[in-house]
Amino acid sequence: MEPEELIAGMPAARRGAVQQLDALIRATVPELTPHVREGMLGYGSYRYRYNSGREGEAARVAVGANARQISLHVMAMAGPEEYLVEAWAERLGGRAGRSCLRFSSLAALDLEAVRALLREAERRNPPGLLAG
Repeated sequence: MEPEELIAGMPAARRGAVQQLDALIRATVPELTPHVREGMLGYGSYRYRYNSGREGEAARVAVGANARQISLHVMAMAGPEEYLVEAWAERLGGRAGRSCLRFSSLAALDLEAVRALLREAERRNPPGLLAG
């Protein structure tokens, strides 16, 4: 499935915002190739292995949507134990978890802060990065 097909199948109430967010991500970090993974829009990818032994491949940035909200996942570390989204939570808007920002409208976000977050995330290591 192509990213455009996934967006077309998203809830109508979220589709326009996801299209705008997709355009923002592509313009801000064009080096991160768009794809679809596990029912979400993904941008870039990396191989990981966590201390638990779990390993696999994940998107550097991902976007998902359901009827209630949109989620922006940014897999980048601010420090040894802190995710970048978590560290930047106050400036981003929306509701932040460790690596995920949830919101119902783009108006809830500081889009300049989101652009800066994406640029910074591209420079930082994702969690559990495997060399090679």
